[in-house]
Amino acid sequence: MTIETSFEKRHTLIVIFDEQTNKTIELLSKKSFCKIPCTIGNRQEMDTLPPHLTLSAVENDKVAKIDLAKLDFPKTFDVKSIETKQSKKGGFGIYLMSAYGHITLAVFDTPEQAQKEFDVCQKTFKPFTATVKAIQIHEIYPAKLIRENKIKEANKNENSNTFQVDDRAFEKDSAGNRGWTWHRAAKHQEKAAT
Repeated sequence: MTIETSFEKRHTLIVIFDEQTNKTIELLSKKSFCKIPCTIGNRQEMDTLPPHLTLSAVENDKVAKIDLAKLDFPKTFDVKSIETKQSKKGGFGIYLMSAYGHITLAVFDTPEQAQKEFDVCQKTFKPFTATVKAIQIHEIYPAKLIRENKIKEANKNENSNTFQVDDRAFEKDSAGNRGWTWHRAAKHQEKAAT
């Protein structure tokens, strides 16, 4: 595995939670848990994002075009299960799963480390309802808040299959609960018309 010690700054579009939801998540994790991929050097120091659900990576040139006020996302959603699997960016993670994707609890170097901590977390996990506080764009790593939009009321039914940000439409992937994919809204509208 290659460790990145210097890299181009990136951006991420995330959902952050209210204090009660954060407490529920923190009861499952340990202070020593790190949410950053194992390929990033100085992981513990750079792990400065609050508990969150990642909606999408955002290309640097697209950040200014995203109007968070137009993002249609529910005020609450159910976190239904906990699982462990290989991280796309290196390592093995423990994830809280919902219809909108996952909340990363921790990423470990080996599957054995992840499984050991997963066994402990699984014993205390109970499904819960997460309350959304805001949608944010951060520069990473370490995290630097660029913009946020506070969510004040319920926007959409949790069973919704799409939501939109400017000219990009996000759609549940075919697996249904493994996150979202995005494409130009025009393409989405053409698809809906057929």
